[in-house]
Amino acid sequence: MNPAVADVLALEARHGSTLFEPTLVFERGDGALIYDAEGREYIDCAAGIGVASVGHGNPRLARA
Repeated sequence: MNPAVADVLALEARHGSTLFEPTLVFERGDGALIYDAEGREYIDCAAGIGVASVGHGNPRLARA
């Protein structure tokens, strides 16, 4: 496991809400896709409140 990912998971375990136990860390997003620290691509089916209607990294929103 990438040391940075292990650090993030350790912080989550110590300070998180305990509503769920994450097993991976997403590093970036692009539209409806998100990527983990190993570069694997996932479709973001649970889009967070801030990205639900515009996607990750929306250039129009970033310009605004």
